[in-house]
Parts: sequence; C-alpha cells; structure tokens
Amino acid sequence: MSYKRATYISLVVCSAIAVMFYIKSLELPSTSTGATFGPSAFPQLLSALIVIFSIISFVLTKREEDEKLTFENMKYVIFTIILTVGFTLLWQLFGTIYGMFYLLLFLFLTTLLFIYNQAKNSSQKVFIAIGVSVVLTSSVYIVFERLLKIVFN
Repeated sequence: MSYKRATYISLVVCSAIAVMFYIKSLELPSTSTGATFGPSAFPQLLSALIVIFSIISFVLTKREEDEKLTFENMKYVIFTIILTVGFTLLWQLFGTIYGMFYLLLFLFLTTLLFIYNQAKNSSQKVFIAIGVSVVLTSSVYIVFERLLKIVFN
C-alpha cells in the first residue's frame, strides 16, 4: 500500500467519525443559564477542528512524494483492531446494562500493554500491564466520574 493512499483512507475515516461526533453532539442540551457556550460547544469545536485539520493534511499529503508503506508487524495491527472491536461490542452489549465500563477498560488496557511490552520476563510483563492499567483506569474514573460527574454506564 502506498503512503498517500493509507493517509487518505485514515483522513476520510477520521473525518467521518468527526462528522458523526458532531451530529451526536447536536443532541446535547443547549445552555440553560444564558451562557454563550453550552455542553455541545466543546464537542462541536473538536469535530470542526478534526475536519479542518484533515482537509489541511489532505492537501499537504497531495504535495508530498509517494512511497511504499510496509507494515512490519501486521499481525499486531490486525489483533489490535479485532480486540478494539470486540471490547467495544462487549461494552455496547453488556457495559451499558451492567455498568462494566471500567472493568472492560482495565481488561482492554491490560491486554494491549501485555501484548506490546517488549520485556522478555513474562511475570514482569504482567505486573507492568496490570500496574499501568490500574493507574490509567483509576485516572479515567477520577477525572470523569468524580470531577466531571460523567457516568459511563
């Protein structure tokens, strides 16, 4: 696959996700206090910036020299895509019903960190993966549930 083709595909995917994100943000409530910005302003701004920067990147990529793109570890790329889709489906099916977002996030992070860790000692890989996953999952919980009062069902 060529570098330009891969870049164009990723830019189209990012732009499509940004457009869907923008459309979903239209469902957010408008401001009730008379303030200039409501809850929908930040997601809409981010969506617009993603599309704008994708267009800029599209133009800049068109000017660049094309080269052959090789994937050294294609099995890791495919594994990561399948794992991400699998955990997303699990969260959509069961996480919203039973509130298992943080458990699924912890398992997802632990699996990815274990697979991509280059350490030779497997027990060291397990401890690092679990430790970093606990810290990241706890950080997400503290920031979103405690500080911002956003509950992930």
